[in-house]
Amino acid sequence: MSVKRPSVPKPKIPKITKPTISRRKKLLKRTSMTPHKTTSKSSTLSTKPPRKYLKKSIGTCYLEPNCKKILAKSVSKAQCKSMGGKSWRQSGGSCQPVG
Repeated sequence: MSVKRPSVPKPKIPKITKPTISRRKKLLKRTSMTPHKTTSKSSTLSTKPPRKYLKKSIGTCYLEPNCKKILAKSVSKAQCKSMGGKSWRQSGGSCQPVG
């Protein structure tokens, strides 16, 4: 004798359908024609010019004037001078005296 289990009906999930192409075009036209709201934040902020961040040139610092005997790598020219370097070379550049 077999016993049949009671079956629970699965929940029905509605299918989501996209609107037709002509309907999408109409929706886009309506949204593009409406004016955009302006925020009041822009009027309350001060009108400072944007900061310009300068990229520091990084190179190799050398102990001798002719770019011989490496002292440090990935340093700026000012850092090389403070470390006591005699010459500095930017990556892909020519040898420059520090001073």
